Amino acid sequence: MKILSIVVLASVLLTGTVQAEEPVNKSKPNVILIMTDDQGYGDLACLGNPWIDSPNIDQLHADSVRLTDFHVSPMCSPTRAALLTGRHCRHVGVRQTNNLTNLIARDVPTMADVFAKNGYRTGMFGKWHLGETYPYRPHDRGFHEAIYHGNGAIGTTGDVWGNDYFDDTYHHNDKLKKYSGYCTDVWFTEASRFIRESHGKGDPFFCYLAPNVVHGPMFVADEYFLRYRDVEGVFSRNAAIMYGMVANLDDNMGRLMQLLEAESLDRNTILIFMTDNGTAAGVQLDKQGFVTAGYNAGMRGKKTSSYEGGHRVPFFLRWPGGGFDGGHDIPQLTAHLDVLPTLIDLCGLENPDKVRFDGVSLKTLLEGNVGKWPDRTIVESFTKVAMTDRWRLVHNTELYDIIADPGQRHDVALRHPGVVRKLQVALTENESKEDTRQQRIVLGAEQARRVLLTPEHWLDEERRYRTFRTSIIVQGEPISATIPVEAATAGHYRITLRRWPEELKTPIRAAANVTVPSGLSGKSKTVLGRSLPIVKACLKVADFDKTMEVTEDMLEATFTVHLNKGNYDFQAQFLGDDGKEYGAYFLYVEREN
Repeated sequence: MKILSIVVLASVLLTGTVQAEEPVNKSKPNVILIMTDDQGYGDLACLGNPWIDSPNIDQLHADSVRLTDFHVSPMCSPTRAALLTGRHCRHVGVRQTNNLTNLIARDVPTMADVFAKNGYRTGMFGKWHLGETYPYRPHDRGFHEAIYHGNGAIGTTGDVWGNDYFDDTYHHNDKLKKYSGYCTDVWFTEASRFIRESHGKGDPFFCYLAPNVVHGPMFVADEYFLRYRDVEGVFSRNAAIMYGMVANLDDNMGRLMQLLEAESLDRNTILIFMTDNGTAAGVQLDKQGFVTAGYNAGMRGKKTSSYEGGHRVPFFLRWPGGGFDGGHDIPQLTAHLDVLPTLIDLCGLENPDKVRFDGVSLKTLLEGNVGKWPDRTIVESFTKVAMTDRWRLVHNTELYDIIADPGQRHDVALRHPGVVRKLQVALTENESKEDTRQQRIVLGAEQARRVLLTPEHWLDEERRYRTFRTSIIVQGEPISATIPVEAATAGHYRITLRRWPEELKTPIRAAANVTVPSGLSGKSKTVLGRSLPIVKACLKVADFDKTMEVTEDMLEATFTVHLNKGNYDFQAQFLGDDGKEYGAYFLYVEREN
């Protein structure tokens, strides 16, 4: 494949650049950046999957310039941070996927900031996963309009309780709004509305469309699941559901491309399709990370892995008006870090904040000037993998010749110690630039006078990770931790401790009927959340240290605290008559004056 790509690109070099059939539109191109969730390189028919049917995405692949050695981070938030800033995730403060560790530092501009400052209308639809409180929300980071679910997945602690992919409640900027339909359909419908409105106003637009599929929980309508349930070779129920999710995604892609054509936007719109990490549900692996079932394009590893299957993903770019169509592969090593500087170059944008990116513009490469493209060393800073066109240094000690051994079966570190040392130096240099500042949840700002804090904001990373799923809260496991906050303004703050979220209207000591996703077609089930023997509510912040008795019918325990402007650590918990500490799982904070 690489040899074929080089031959194709060599023919392009005869004319210097790829030529459009018609003159390039002089106006700024629109940009639609689509990034799906947990869909790996092998989870598309056009890239070799023998079971998935994805004709619309396949057509986009056929019409696009394809980066075939394109890399992201092997998990959600790190990829999103690097993509939207053009900088290594750890260089902008993102080092994990849970809140407090997935917040882009406040002083770092995003892709949306750049487009907005260049006169574009900016919109974001789907999964954000870079913070749900001010000033980390998408509409705080350059997006004029944002419709998104809470936290890292629908149905998690930080999302609206009761969401199950169908007819859910999502954030529309700083308001909650209920939407009808399957989540992916909602994201594409709202993005299409945004595109039509922007076009109607004559504004160039940047649309970041980030569906949460094919991330778990695994739910899709029966009509899509049943296409794959009994297909030979589809190794699990989850794989069949995931393939159904892709089929639904593909239908939406088809409608979007039809919209662009109907509105005469297709020629002057840069349309990008990519994914955020390797597959999660598309393969089964053995203990060494080699595929035992499913399809992974010959790669080792999947989501979270430092091996190729964790971070090499599809990247298709189509822009007929700019000469990027007709379909050909570019095999050079590229990464998510390159997307923002590339779009700045392709769209002729100013870099208003004069940011120095970790990535580079790929414009020269996209135009076919391969001879001017140097061999690069790219570091994936989340799992700390160092890469060149030929080499992969994994776990700081394992070395693989990716050209001779694309499946990464043979560690050749002992045979090439010089290469190992060189790549280790690149990793060390990258690590020295990490931003280790602790981002804090801002309270009392005019942009968000009321803030909800959940276990997703707990400082203890292990405890925070364990409460990512609502099941821990439903079970009422004894657990509590500190929350780092910043009071933006001096004043009186009303701090309300709850065992259950407000929408459940359930007393602190009572069991709660909790709706959780279950099965297909959006069917949910009601489970009984455990009652806890809570007798006291406690709040500690600065010099404030008070305890309140909890009676049988109390919905919440409320304290009023005066805070000066500055940083604080909240400790809020319930005490049981069994001597255990339980989490104040939902903490509502509102500045009163």
